[in-house]
Amino acid sequence: MTALTPQSFEKELKSGKLKRVYFFYGDEYFLIERALNHAIEKIIPENVRDFNLDLLYGEDVSGDRIIQIATAIPMMAQKRLVIVKNIDRLSAEGKTLLLKYAARPASQTTLILVSNHSDLKKFHKDLLKHAVGVQFKSLTERRLFQWIQEEVQKRGKRITPRATQLLLARSGRSLQEISNEIDKLLQFTKEKSEIDETAVEGLVGVSKAFNIFEVWDSIGEKKFMRTVAIVRQMLELGESPIYIVTMLTSYFTKLLRIKMLQAKGLPAKEIAAKTHTPPYFIEKYFRQAKNYSEAKIVANFRYLLAADQNLKSHYQNQRLIMDFLLYHLTHERTIRTQQR
Repeated sequence: MTALTPQSFEKELKSGKLKRVYFFYGDEYFLIERALNHAIEKIIPENVRDFNLDLLYGEDVSGDRIIQIATAIPMMAQKRLVIVKNIDRLSAEGKTLLLKYAARPASQTTLILVSNHSDLKKFHKDLLKHAVGVQFKSLTERRLFQWIQEEVQKRGKRITPRATQLLLARSGRSLQEISNEIDKLLQFTKEKSEIDETAVEGLVGVSKAFNIFEVWDSIGEKKFMRTVAIVRQMLELGESPIYIVTMLTSYFTKLLRIKMLQAKGLPAKEIAAKTHTPPYFIEKYFRQAKNYSEAKIVANFRYLLAADQNLKSHYQNQRLIMDFLLYHLTHERTIRTQQR
């Protein structure tokens, strides 16, 4: 049976047509916790949760005890909700008993079993023969972009595409960290209806004058002197040169992927999806990709690797390393000279 997405599970919660046993699995723990909280809110009224809600952990409970709780009659309510986290830590006997229960579950109970693993073992697969699976995958960059915008919209505000991309770049891929930053931004922009990049720069700690996206745009247009000026100011304001090199590597990786997909004749919408690029920015990347041949991009990866190694050696001037790197990245003549 195909696993549900978190969104499909939310629809089941809203409809009230719940299955008796669910198996939550995947490596996006933040989304698992959010789904569990929503399940608690929807299934068990707050005034009877002390009697009809049980949160258990596989390392602390036996299979017998889980079944005893799951088969108990609800008190002053129609349903019981039993959540068992870390089911992989159950004893072998406990897992066997759980599989038997899942085959014939109690009608008055919704049982949610949770594993923070994305790779399914035999126990998980046997469980999925009877339980409804809900898979919580790590989000792609494109889906993260959409998730940030959806989260802000749910709270009654808008966030600009540029601010979204900047928040994503500075917060990493952790949904918990991104969510925390969104909370701060909502407070920071309390009197405004929109979160723009200035708000993100002011709160998340990005340089007020320039950020990595100005570097991307400038280098994409092969504006060497402007790129050097932006990077120098970022360095003076405390930005890590290794971070800049990492983000430039990411930029040229995306550019190369776009050029390869364009060569195959794929439409813009499909290229945006395959490269995890928000549709707002794909046309800009197309324009920038015209400025670099595939051979030049591949050569640039060598320059980026060399700069990374030199920066980590700690005995060369960082500003000089970055100046030379940006010159090599934007000048074709350097490549031809070295190939002679």
